[in-house]
Amino acid sequence: MLLLSTLSFSQSTLDEKIDEGNELYNLGNKKQALKIWKDILTKTSDSSSTYGTTLRNILYLYVENDNEKDAVLYYNKIINSKLNDKDKNFKLGEPYKNYRYHSTMSMASLYAKRKEFEKALKYVEIADEKITYENSSLTGIKFQKVDLAFWKNNLYKDLNQNDK
Repeated sequence: MLLLSTLSFSQSTLDEKIDEGNELYNLGNKKQALKIWKDILTKTSDSSSTYGTTLRNILYLYVENDNEKDAVLYYNKIINSKLNDKDKNFKLGEPYKNYRYHSTMSMASLYAKRKEFEKALKYVEIADEKITYENSSLTGIKFQKVDLAFWKNNLYKDLNQNDK
């Protein structure tokens, strides 16, 4: 019992560190935020929600900074991890974390922003065909499918493939 409460305290402390990194990020101190997030990764289980949230934060930062090499590295960590996409998410309308789906769409965003539309489309296709989007409502699933359809439509237009 003592071990379990110590582990919970430790996990809670790490979640607080995520928030600390988020605050630093929002204040523009992204290097310090990244340092905190990378430290968290060394102290948590690779199947925990803390690990998944931290990986997604790091991936988002690399996508935002147009750092393809590190974005691909952290994307692959998420895709190949033991993370549970059904980890609870406390956002209205999105009950699950969906680490793999959101990370894949972040990669699509990276390539679309770089005008590498073929690569962006590849990631949208992965999100649509190979990743299960976890949601507890039909409305949420429909919204996700409509979003993917808009992504595809816009990318095909960017590629001058309006017929698709």
